[in-house]
Amino acid sequence: MKKLIIGFICLVYIASCCVQQMSAEDVLRKVDERSKRIEDLSGICKITMQYLGLNASMKFEFAIKKPDKFRISNKGFMNFTMIGNGSNVLVIFGNYAFPLNASTNKEQAYKEKELMNPIEYIKKNYGNCTPKLVSGEGDYYIIEFARKNGTARVWIDKKIWYPVRIIETKTTPFGNATMIVEFENLKINIGLSDELFRVPRNVKVVSGFRPVKPQPVTKPKKYAVTVKILKTNDVYARYLGIAINEHLSDRWWKKGSYTCKYIVSRYDIGKTFKCYTDKPVKYVEVDVSSFLNYTWTIEVTLPNGKSKVCTVNAHTKCIVMS
Repeated sequence: MKKLIIGFICLVYIASCCVQQMSAEDVLRKVDERSKRIEDLSGICKITMQYLGLNASMKFEFAIKKPDKFRISNKGFMNFTMIGNGSNVLVIFGNYAFPLNASTNKEQAYKEKELMNPIEYIKKNYGNCTPKLVSGEGDYYIIEFARKNGTARVWIDKKIWYPVRIIETKTTPFGNATMIVEFENLKINIGLSDELFRVPRNVKVVSGFRPVKPQPVTKPKKYAVTVKILKTNDVYARYLGIAINEHLSDRWWKKGSYTCKYIVSRYDIGKTFKCYTDKPVKYVEVDVSSFLNYTWTIEVTLPNGKSKVCTVNAHTKCIVMS
């Protein structure tokens, strides 16, 4: 009996050593093997961005079905749904769906899809990096990828062999920018219906997005601040906020604190928006309500002709002083 117990202990010890000796490459190889068996996947994805002391996060419901269907929905303040079937991508706001016909729009839309598919995201962004197994204890394998401008750590669930958390840190001239992608309520191979990836019948598909017209000016204004949209990698409609001689507060699009506010989209690249005031312009702040890795490059021109080009989103503002 004593020999049997000792033998059993030895077997347990040998098995534990084998588990501990599993390399990062072994783990990723098994993840890749399991991923090839996935026909459909759904769940909740939370993306958090930490940069310059700000902490912004959004939650998305997502569904992916091979070979080329995906659906991403946000029921928060943005309240949109994006549907793709390989050839077409549409963004639904309320009862209207706007097709993304331009190739650049589609490219950015599929970048959004990549975040919902961490296996493809890791292959594309870290396929050339040497993986390092940081930890194999507990319920997860933690693997680290290092690049010149930052690192990424990936948590892989041992039960389903799927990445459930990614923490990506990049170095910038202004400090570290951290993106955290977390997955909840994952469901694999449950037989998602094709109906999920179609536009609902009560939603009208329109040919393109048209910006909301500026509110009419009730009385003549002497001074005008001009904002020109130069470029963006954003696929969504956003708020453009202009504050003359005052500051834009955090989440200004909800709280106010702006002199003028317009809705802008990629279709407004090259267009200008004017904000008028009766008082001489001494100070201007301009911002676009984009989060995460979306940015807008704008040119702000004061009444005296002074101009400045800035790249902004909800975390940064373009400040111009006369």
